[in-house]
Amino acid sequence: MPGYMTLGKDDFHILLNQADKETVIVPSSAKMPYPFNYEINQNVVIIHSPIPSYGLQNVLSHLKEITKDKHILLSVVGQGLNEQHIATMHILPVGNAVIYDSKSSDPEFFFDPPRSPNRFAIILKRIGKSLFSGRDGIPLRLKALTDVDLANLGDGPFYQDGDPNVCYKTLGTQSFFDGVSCGYHCASNINCLTRMINTGREVTLENLLNENIAPVTTSARILAESATDSANKVNNSFKAFMKQAWLDTFMPYADEEKRQEIGFYNYFLGWPEQNNEKSLFILTLGFITHPAINTLKLLIEFPFNALGELAAYTKNRLINWSPTNRIIQTFKSGLLALAVASQYTFKGLYHIAKMTTAPINSAREAWAISPLLGLTSALISAAVVGTGLATITLLYSPFWLLLGVGAVAYSLSQKSMPTGNQTQSAIVVAAARKDIDEKDFDEMSTDSPKAGKTQAPAQTVSLFREGSPPNPEPTPPVITNIPNRS
Repeated sequence: MPGYMTLGKDDFHILLNQADKETVIVPSSAKMPYPFNYEINQNVVIIHSPIPSYGLQNVLSHLKEITKDKHILLSVVGQGLNEQHIATMHILPVGNAVIYDSKSSDPEFFFDPPRSPNRFAIILKRIGKSLFSGRDGIPLRLKALTDVDLANLGDGPFYQDGDPNVCYKTLGTQSFFDGVSCGYHCASNINCLTRMINTGREVTLENLLNENIAPVTTSARILAESATDSANKVNNSFKAFMKQAWLDTFMPYADEEKRQEIGFYNYFLGWPEQNNEKSLFILTLGFITHPAINTLKLLIEFPFNALGELAAYTKNRLINWSPTNRIIQTFKSGLLALAVASQYTFKGLYHIAKMTTAPINSAREAWAISPLLGLTSALISAAVVGTGLATITLLYSPFWLLLGVGAVAYSLSQKSMPTGNQTQSAIVVAAARKDIDEKDFDEMSTDSPKAGKTQAPAQTVSLFREGSPPNPEPTPPVITNIPNRS
């Protein structure tokens, strides 16, 4: 899958073990239900494994004998809005702790989520915090730490007035609408804090922001350079997204291994891989129907898939961007929200289009989720296909019928009209000449004209008005007075 993928325990070990120090593995036991590993890098104890917020007291109690006068850096897993979220925790030798969150989250919900939260209110609250909250430290009272005595961690008290002295600070480099890159941010923050502590620089929020220029890019590069499976965690090339759109269109049900094995002539032209299926493929004219169906998918389904993957590519490019200015961070969140909305919109249109090109498979997919959803998909497919056929019948049948009637009427009218390019005047002259020829024939059949009758000369009328210029092509005159023979 292209884009950033969420990180696991092994990925954190690769990202945090940059000094090649010896790693200590703490197995699970009755007193330690959460196994983890850690290393000691000069003045810093780095816990490689992400620790759930409700397991902090177990881990810190186990480490308190070996972490005197040392800083502890670890990644804490808490509850986000719809997914788990990871933040960086820095426990100082004096006993107090600071939480650096790449997002502008709700820290109380992160460490101690309510059992029956009002989801709509939480969404509005966290969106507001993400877009408009500041970076000032927020003191917390964490129930996860109230039952463990951490006084031996240093000279200073970890408790103040009976509550843990924990300060929450937000970096804001990760957008609220980014649900995958928190691990990349957290690992990069730990590496930056380690360098700052071991070199004697003051650890402040501003210094951390200046030190951690491109957290997602830095972590992604470390994973890509590792000779492990973690190198496949990141693939953000434009070609990879377009390839995903193409394969999702023509091989939606094949796994990644299958997609790499079969070729274009198999999945697009339909040529079977098994020899015993090739004869049946030819007899059933599969070499015609299969490419025709896939061509229809190319015209209907692929454009929506391509636009959806283009939005996904834009989303991942925005995830890679980690601005430190609050105004630019708000602008980035708006762009990311638009990209996510575009991605889901085009993917939804793709599934709707798929109901027309592959109604049976669409119904099966929906049925696997819910029978009601499968029935709904089948009804929608039937309605869309039926509406399309009815529209074609109603729109195009009268058109062809009228076109045929018009052609017949035109043919009949052509037969009744004189041929050639005769003008109206020429038609009148031709009729007059015909009448004259018939009368001359009658005169020739008579011996002599009748006595006392004289012929009157034929009178003609010019077709042009007096003073008008003559026509370059003279038009035969119209005979208006034909002499009567007696």
